[in-house]
Amino acid sequence: MSDSFSQPSPHTPSWDKVREVLANPLVSCEIQSREIWRAASNDPDAALLDNLSDPLIISICQLASEDGDLALALSSYQDLVNSSHSAGLFIEIAKHALSRAVISKGGSLKFSQELFAEIVSYYALRDLSGRTGSADSVVTQFDFIRLKEDLRDLAQKAVEISGPPPADSRDWPEYIRAILLSLQSGDFP
Repeated sequence: MSDSFSQPSPHTPSWDKVREVLANPLVSCEIQSREIWRAASNDPDAALLDNLSDPLIISICQLASEDGDLALALSSYQDLVNSSHSAGLFIEIAKHALSRAVISKGGSLKFSQELFAEIVSYYALRDLSGRTGSADSVVTQFDFIRLKEDLRDLAQKAVEISGPPPADSRDWPEYIRAILLSLQSGDFP
């Protein structure tokens, strides 16, 4: 995830809209969140629905409901990754979500909340990191941290409203789709 600092969002109309509203004090956090999710969901390189519906992500989610031992969960995570021969951004994001879920003993719902919170953090960081601290920036470090936390909170709220992940892994893609649609529309309290 450290690569987020060196790779800004692509120059496409939807990501240009994100850059236009991101950290703009005249634009609500809800609108900023909505634009991030719209751009990410429509970005063919991100392939959010496909990547988040990966059976490995589902298996990692199931680890979050185990006994609450972080070392054991991370060892099991590594075993899953090694046996699947998979790697990539979303698998790494899932590792962060797993760690947070296990530490908080929040189970699979907390995993899902943290998964979406980590994703929105990643996308916000890509464009915000280059805008903090420069002489002409209106984004202070405090603004940056507050916005990131507000975006994470909105993502977690959308997942909470959607409820816990389905017990049947075949229902997982529809669960992910519903959360993404909710985040793109901003239709949640």
